[in-house]
Amino acid sequence: MDIKTLLERIKSIREKLNSAKNILSITESNFRRGGVFAESERGNDYYLSLDKELIREIVLCQKQALEVELATLEDAKETAERIVAGLLPDSKTAPDQR
Repeated sequence: MDIKTLLERIKSIREKLNSAKNILSITESNFRRGGVFAESERGNDYYLSLDKELIREIVLCQKQALEVELATLEDAKETAERIVAGLLPDSKTAPDQR
């Protein structure tokens, strides 16, 4: 995975994690209703209402998976940063000492 793709993926995962946290927060307090929405290529829309506890369970599972993926991607980012830093000349070294 190139650096640009890595950074885009990290951003996407963070956005999904924020959504998951917001949904969990809603289900803890002012939850009215929730469910699954699906739109087919033929233009048919479907909605299935789900119980609050089932939604919480699904979102918690997804949140945990996203956190694991984010940790892996963050580790890869840090590794890439260390590699790039190791390839660059030390800026503290005087020009005549290089």
